[in-house]
Amino acid sequence: MVKPSFLCIGGQRCGTTRLHRVLNEHPEIVMTQSGVGDFNKEVHYFDRFVLSQGLEWYESHFPCHGVSGEITPAYSILNELNVNAIKAYLPDVKIIYILRNPADRIWSQIRMMLSGWKNSELLSIELTNLVRLFDSPAVQLRSDYFKTLNIWSNAFGANKVLPLRFDILLKPDGLVELLNFLKVSSNWSPSNFASAKTLSSPILQMPQELRWLCAAQFLPMLEQLATIFPPSLPWLSDMLMDRDLTPLSFLDDVHEIRLTQELDCQKKWTKSNHLRDSLALALASKL
Repeated sequence: MVKPSFLCIGGQRCGTTRLHRVLNEHPEIVMTQSGVGDFNKEVHYFDRFVLSQGLEWYESHFPCHGVSGEITPAYSILNELNVNAIKAYLPDVKIIYILRNPADRIWSQIRMMLSGWKNSELLSIELTNLVRLFDSPAVQLRSDYFKTLNIWSNAFGANKVLPLRFDILLKPDGLVELLNFLKVSSNWSPSNFASAKTLSSPILQMPQELRWLCAAQFLPMLEQLATIFPPSLPWLSDMLMDRDLTPLSFLDDVHEIRLTQELDCQKKWTKSNHLRDSLALALASKL
């Protein structure tokens, strides 16, 4: 059977499209060329197509020789059952996980959710809508870096999982670390075209309210993350300052908004949990 050498599981809005281009240029690496969407990057097998396609369909995306991989950020939201099933199917695969300051990542994702891939400029976002998007499974699951790292490291072993910070990923030191992890030549540099930024979100200054939301929600997570991923310490410092600046009246306002959105939010989480359990069962049934 033809299987990938590595998976990049995200995170979303963390430069993975650019990473796909860079790795595909490397003479020893072959990336998937028939993925979902305009950029042919994401295969989405374990979070979507495992429900309708067999393992042979997935394996058809990879060459019979050399180092190959795929990048699908949605894999970062899979639960323990999903990841253990992937481990049973791909016991030797390596895992790459790109992390970004949570507030910056979430803001980039929310802007994308509001505008799609359009370049139209967003002018404002009301707090009610900001809370609705912030509380959605799509945002929350992609932002719990500590949980994601634990799930994948427990399944594959910490030596098989490489977390990298978004802002150093494609700088010389970050790229060398990544290529060494994949055991390919690190004495290599990508072209300017491959390294160029892509899919930039429409310009809109991050509202201070989002920083306060992140501090209230993710500060404990960052405190845990810093113990296993020290490069995240600057994010923790920033979030501590945001917490100290958060007005009590803001937290009261958010509480009231959440009461009005509670039922809708519960429905989204129920649907998300059901889907992830179904994905795990579908993969397990194919092994």
